Formats: sequence, structure tokens, C-alpha cells
Amino acid sequence: MYKSTSFGTSFLGSYLFKQLVPENHPLKILSEIASFTNLDEKLKHLYSEKGQKAYPPSMMVRISILKDLYSISDEKVIQMVKENIPARMYAGISLEQKVPDPSDLTYFRRRLGEDNFQKIFNETIAIAKRNNLKLGDILLIDSTHSEAKIRQEKQGRIRETHDDPDASFAHKSPTRTFFGYKHHTAQENSHNLIISVQTTTGKIHDNRKLRDLMEETLEKIPAPRAVCADKAYDSQESHHYLEKQGIFSAIHLKDTRFQTKEGEFKILGDDWYLRKYLDPRYKEVRRERYKVEQSYAEMKRYHGLGRSKYLGLEKNQIQAYLAASVYNLKHILSHVRENITIRKLNYSFQSA
Repeated sequence: MYKSTSFGTSFLGSYLFKQLVPENHPLKILSEIASFTNLDEKLKHLYSEKGQKAYPPSMMVRISILKDLYSISDEKVIQMVKENIPARMYAGISLEQKVPDPSDLTYFRRRLGEDNFQKIFNETIAIAKRNNLKLGDILLIDSTHSEAKIRQEKQGRIRETHDDPDASFAHKSPTRTFFGYKHHTAQENSHNLIISVQTTTGKIHDNRKLRDLMEETLEKIPAPRAVCADKAYDSQESHHYLEKQGIFSAIHLKDTRFQTKEGEFKILGDDWYLRKYLDPRYKEVRRERYKVEQSYAEMKRYHGLGRSKYLGLEKNQIQAYLAASVYNLKHILSHVRENITIRKLNYSFQSA
């Protein structure tokens, strides 16, 4: 089913890697805490017992992680595994073993599909728990967009011949537009780990995804004490849904909750929204919101989430899973080793 690896027994494998790769190298630490070897058993149903044996899924996952950690192409990550000793060690390929071809990564993504890449992303949450990360009790919900992978000269309002049938035109703000996809996320506030990520076409309104994100999140972690989100999520349905879950809603209230169209303050009396606004928890939780913007900036700047790498909704969801996975792994690394900061990790992975 899988090709055998000689990493554990080969002299040109584990022994030399121990001598050549420093103990504090980020990829050395990742090889210890994020090997993904448990996926070999979970994904074996995707492989046939007949025919040519395939590379183990865990190896291909690690190479995919390297690709997004360094934000490089399939061709460049395979070249890196060939030439870079720490990268080869993390991939789990001994020095005399053959390295996969770039096309193998394409077939691997196609074989696994969206659901199995979600399992890879979910595994990063499990890794955090195994390394004793105490997740925060506030959940931050928001969305960010990525531009579709089409030629820039086709970025006008009329796009009758563009190459991506799933991408859509949408407004980022009343005056700013984009053509592509939205990535909706739920993030905890202690280590800023992304718990859930769901990709939609650009025209899907943020508020429509709050319940989906919450339901996925509650399958993975205990219910948070509060949820923070911006004005796009301010609807009776969202507030009441969170209230039924026993979760305080710190969704930013729109000005129209308290003002008329003419800008005059309403006489509210004992109003539900006014009581929520005056609750001390409202301002306390709202102060955490900036953290979600930091995660988006990091994934866009260092892991290519600002622009689609592939065509189609499913492949863009896979891209989001991988970007969120490497983002989570970096933040887990910064917890496992006290002298490793996110800034150092970003510099390390970009300067290789």
C-alpha cells in the first residue's frame, strides 16, 4: 500500500539528521510534535492494495506543511526537500531515499479532497491539546477575503470569460470591492489558534456563517464564555442563538440600535440591546477583537492567503485549511519553546 521508508534504520537517516540539525531548529521540534503519522492508518482506505505503492500520507502531509510554511510552489518545496537537510528530516526522507515528484503533491491533494484536509487541520488542534495549551474562553469570529486566481486584466465588473466559475464579486466595504472568496474563521483568544475555518464565495454575507462556525467549533472545544464579532454579525438571530447556548454575545452593535436615521438617540427604556451594551463584559470582550486581524495579516503576508493558489471553491477551502494549519503550528511552537517567538519563526521560514 505505502512505500517503505528507511528513515528509522538508515545510517544516512536519523543518526546524521541528529548530528546535522540543531535541537532548537523549528523543523526539528515540529518533527517531534507534528509528524501526522496517525493519518497513515486513518487515510489508508483512499489507497488501493494493488498496483504501485504510494508515498505514505503522513510524508505528503509534512511536505505540504513545508510548502505553506515557506509559502512556495510544489516545485520549490520538492527542491527544498532534496537540498535542505532540516526540510528533508521533517519530511521523513533519508538521504539515500528518493524524493517525491511535484506532480505527486497534485495527485495527493486530489486524492484527499476537502474533507480529509479538514482532518489535517483538526489535527493541529489535537496537537495543541497534547502539548498542554490552555485555550482561551473567548471566541473571535470574522472573515477575510482572497483574490481569485485570474488574470488581472479581467478584474472589471463584467467577467464573462474568467477562469474560475466559483469566484464571485463582492464588497469588502461600501467603497472597496474584490473578486474571489471569503474565509470565515473562529479563533480562540489565549494562543490565537484558529479552531474553525470555512471558505465560501465572496458574495456570502458574514452573518450567514456564524452558526456554522459555532457548531463546528463546539464539536472541538468546550463552549466559550463569550463570542466577539464585528457589526456584520449584529442580528437578532445571531444574538439569540448565542444566548441559547449560554454564551455572552459581544457582537458589535450597530449604531442604528441606539440612533435614528437622523442621528438622534432613541429613548430606549429597559431595552435588551442597551442592557447588553452597558454590561461590563461587552467592552471587556470587545478589547480582544484586534487579535483576529493579526492572524489574517500573518496568514496573508507569510502563507499566501491573500490570493488564491488554485481555481474552484473546494481547492480554495484546501488552501485555507493548510494556511490555518501552518499558522496554528507556528503558534504551538512558540508555546512549546519559550525562546521561540512568532517573529523569529516568520523570519526563519522566510529567509530559508
